[in-house]
Amino acid sequence: MLSGGDGNDSLDISGDYSYYASYDYSDSRPSGNNTLEGGAGDDRLSFGNSTGDNLLSGDDGNDSFNLITNSIDTDLSDLVTQTVDGGNGNDSLFTIYNYAAGGITSTFNATTNTGSITVGLYRVNYNNMEQLHISGTSYDDNIVGSNGNDILFGADGNDSLIGGDGTDTFGFYNYNGGVDTIYDFNATNELIQVYATSFGGGLSKGSLQTSQFTIGTSATTTNQRFIYDFDTGALFFDQDGSASGFTQVKFTQLSAGLSLTEKNFVLV
Repeated sequence: MLSGGDGNDSLDISGDYSYYASYDYSDSRPSGNNTLEGGAGDDRLSFGNSTGDNLLSGDDGNDSFNLITNSIDTDLSDLVTQTVDGGNGNDSLFTIYNYAAGGITSTFNATTNTGSITVGLYRVNYNNMEQLHISGTSYDDNIVGSNGNDILFGADGNDSLIGGDGTDTFGFYNYNGGVDTIYDFNATNELIQVYATSFGGGLSKGSLQTSQFTIGTSATTTNQRFIYDFDTGALFFDQDGSASGFTQVKFTQLSAGLSLTEKNFVLV
């Protein structure tokens, strides 16, 4: 057991796993069943690449739980479960799965404020989380948010995203990584976050300009970049608008009939 006690602590039980073309393996992943307790204060608890069943508890304070898994699951035969309890305070769970062998399957119970995130033989069971920050895999993911203000990235693949309650942000690393479906986007206050550099088309960090968004089936000016089809809910990106050098790409499916505007976009 690793306990931080009172104060603002940083606890880490991450290991490493490497695979080389020569078929050599390097495995320093923790294999035991570990317990991390943050105690009072604002704690940062990191865990990843473990082959044991671990328990992480934030206790009081605004805690951050970080799971970055870089393992290639060639040697796991049993489900590995991480149990994460945020405790009191405003707690956040960040998950990134590198080299995943399949997509994310996640669940959330709004009544009990509990959920799970499963990728292959890795599972995170969580409760008392006020924000989720989930990055998807290169496969088709099913990502479900919580009651809080979540940030959900489908990444590559044709992903299903449900934000749940709260004011959520749905992120996109690029425009050509598949078509994600957002089932509960609220145009009143929720955001679509895109990476300006990878999208291209002269986008710059900050707010989307009024001239860069339109409602219709295709761009009508060379300035327009994002096109929302009011009748079908399809959201397109076009690097050069009405010019002929680029064919618009559908990257998101929203509900039809939304009052979507340029204010629903943020560029990073």
